[in-house]
Amino acid sequence: QTPTSVTSSADLVGGTPGGYNGALVETAFSMGGRFVTFAAPATSVVPAVQSGLSSVYRADRMTRAVELVSVSTTGALADASCFAGGTSVDGAWVALLSEATNLVPNAAQAVHDTYVRCADQEWTARIG
Repeated sequence: QTPTSVTSSADLVGGTPGGYNGALVETAFSMGGRFVTFAAPATSVVPAVQSGLSSVYRADRMTRAVELVSVSTTGALADASCFAGGTSVDGAWVALLSEATNLVPNAAQAVHDTYVRCADQEWTARIG
C-alpha cells in the first residue's frame, strides 16, 4: 500500500475534516511520504494531550496511526510547547524544539533546545 495524495490537513494524518480542534503546522514528510511529523496545539489529536500546548506528532499515512512524539523516554508529556523540526528519511527519527524542562534529565533552562525522538525505540535525547 502506498500513501495517497494530500489535499487537506485531515488527509495529512488520516483524520476527518474538522476532526482536530487546532491547526496542524510545521509539517515534514519522510522520503516517500509514508510518515509525516507536525506540531499542533490541538487537544484532540491523541487522547493523552489535554494541555493545549503545541505538541509534536508522527503520523503513519499507511496505517493511519498518529502518535505523540514530544514526550520523554518515560512517556511524560512535555511541560512546555514543542515545535516540529523534521524527520529522518525512514520516519523513525523526529527532531523537535522545545523549552520543556522534563524531556530529558537536567534540562531546566528556559531556552529552545533541540531534541531527537526515536519513535520506533521510544527514547528521547537532547542534542543541542
